[in-house]
Amino acid sequence: MNRDEFNRNLTSNIQISEDAKRKLYENCKNGKSTADFRFKHSGALFALAVTCVIGSAGLGVKAYYESVAKHLEQMPETERASYADELKNDVGVTISDSWSRELTNQETLRLAALERDAYEHGVFPEGELPRLKSLSEWDGKTLAYVEEDHLLHLPEEEMTDEQLLMFIDHSRKYDYVIMQEAAKDNQAQQEESPYAEVSASAEGSVEELAYRELTKFLGEELGEEWRASVKAFTPSKVDPEVGTGHDNYTVTWQIGEGSSFGKDYVVVLGANDLALRAAGIRGREHWATLGSYDDEEAMEIAGNDEKQVLAWIEDLYGYANPDEASYKPYHEYDDVGDARQILYCFQYGRTEVMITWDLSTKQVSSVDVWKEEWN
Repeated sequence: MNRDEFNRNLTSNIQISEDAKRKLYENCKNGKSTADFRFKHSGALFALAVTCVIGSAGLGVKAYYESVAKHLEQMPETERASYADELKNDVGVTISDSWSRELTNQETLRLAALERDAYEHGVFPEGELPRLKSLSEWDGKTLAYVEEDHLLHLPEEEMTDEQLLMFIDHSRKYDYVIMQEAAKDNQAQQEESPYAEVSASAEGSVEELAYRELTKFLGEELGEEWRASVKAFTPSKVDPEVGTGHDNYTVTWQIGEGSSFGKDYVVVLGANDLALRAAGIRGREHWATLGSYDDEEAMEIAGNDEKQVLAWIEDLYGYANPDEASYKPYHEYDDVGDARQILYCFQYGRTEVMITWDLSTKQVSSVDVWKEEWN
């Protein structure tokens, strides 16, 4: 099976319009999936992004401590196959589409803290995640994967620490198998990866410049517990139809090995001009600290706060008096109706500035700049 066939099979399971699927696939190929740095992996879409973009280099993108790596590598083939089946049957568009219910805010905060601790100290659950054939077997109290509806069923009550550790273990095994499947396909095709090695000298200068942009964005310094990693992404070398403006460096600051659900900071710089592409705060941990509104309330707040957002853009980046503006509730994790952020889009001539605004705290959580000449 070639790469296009693999991706068509994968996107056929995703329950969005065909036009949206085509745009998703093209964005993965030309690098826009990484340019939208707010995006953190979400079930089948993560698999698509890994296959389209990361390729065989993807296995080295996320580093694990030795004990965690060994734990994943020693996964029995029968267990690995079960996760491959999960991927095959995953129809989710958001990460939580493959769960029976959404995480509570408190579970999210506990999960992020436990995951960081689990990576640092090699902590694993004591028991195994049950896999059930039918929904009738599920008691509503356990954490279990049910083959009948292809969902990870979360207990009706808030999860215990042991259940959260099972949840973490399931998530990282699933991600590991996704990367294995993508790497096998890319290795068979012997395709070049758009990810490039970053020299030590370049890494230091890129990190320094990115940190300046981050502190400008945040208005404060980070503590010593935050560690930076630099990644180079050059899709123009793989696909000649992609402009070099999509080539970038992404610098991410995490505590320890970070967390799939925790908070981190990120800055994206153009690889050729080192100009700011994006900066922001990501993660469910941040999301869980924000107040929730329905869409009507969110739009009312957005209208009231627009002048404050415009003043912030002008003060930090010098853009004033946009040609046009639009905004909408931003639902990255939750269903429509639970809005915690607004995504503003301002057009300044040939430059677009996108802002993610936290409604309850009146703070900017991300800025994304794009100039037409970078296309």
